[in-house]
Amino acid sequence: PNYIEIIPLATHKGRSLNALASHYRIAREHTVVIGDYYNDVPMFQAAGLAIAMGNAPLAVREHAHRVTTTNCADGVADALEGLFG
Repeated sequence: PNYIEIIPLATHKGRSLNALASHYRIAREHTVVIGDYYNDVPMFQAAGLAIAMGNAPLAVREHAHRVTTTNCADGVADALEGLFG
């Protein structure tokens, strides 16, 4: 019920994804991210393919390209299997 994330004001997961992709010379359209909360939205916006967990709030799922099953239902495994299986 309680969650706190402390990060510098000028950063977010989208910037981090862009920095990693740039460092490894990966085109944005070749990136895939999976997330489940509001702090993942900037990362979704930066990614080539954004997958939201089924338990993510609706406002978060609306920013994703795809939605997988919930955390408790092996959503990450299902998403990866759908991509690479």
